[in-house]
Amino acid sequence: MIESLWGRGNRLDAPQLRFAMKLTYGVGQAAEGLKNDAFGIFILFYYNQVLCLSGTLAGLALGIVLVFDSVSDHWRLRFCPRQRADKAA
Repeated sequence: MIESLWGRGNRLDAPQLRFAMKLTYGVGQAAEGLKNDAFGIFILFYYNQVLCLSGTLAGLALGIVLVFDSVSDHWRLRFCPRQRADKAA
């Protein structure tokens, strides 16, 4: 099963990443996290101040979007064979 997904046998045989590589990935992920958080704060501010939507309803709207996104991603991978093949490669 693992061989069909990753194209090699035991994943424990893979070389370990060096600390410098882990650090650069972490810095890149921190930048992406900051961008996503800033965008989320801006969206909540926009919904609350410009559209005059209560904070509860704005949070509920974003929650519904997150749930829909997670369900649609699983649906797409389950029913679209080409997407499944791209994900496994």
